[in-house]
Amino acid sequence: MKFKVKIEEEDYIRYNIYIAFHSRAGRGALFRGRIFGLAISLFALLVMYVVKADRGLIMTEAAFLAVFSAIWFFSYPYFAKKSIRKRANGRPKSRKAERSNWNSSGSRSPFSRR
Repeated sequence: MKFKVKIEEEDYIRYNIYIAFHSRAGRGALFRGRIFGLAISLFALLVMYVVKADRGLIMTEAAFLAVFSAIWFFSYPYFAKKSIRKRANGRPKSRKAERSNWNSSGSRSPFSRR
């Protein structure tokens, strides 16, 4: 008995999303990404407190940053899936990844990192 299976690009993308959301390393990365927004908010509040800003300003900023943190925490999985789809479609993660360590003759540049 022989099976003929054709794997499409969408199957590859779904597999990567599944691994990102269900593997131990993937769940850890998602958790760290979610906590990042909260950490930024707490740091901003700490800076405002250290520079002795007006109490009303600190409370207003705390309310704004609480809303920001909640939105970030609950929308982060959507943006993580979107990022996985972008990278799977051949778009690199960053501009730095677009640069090549090879010059036009095909040999490695002496100044590139190994």
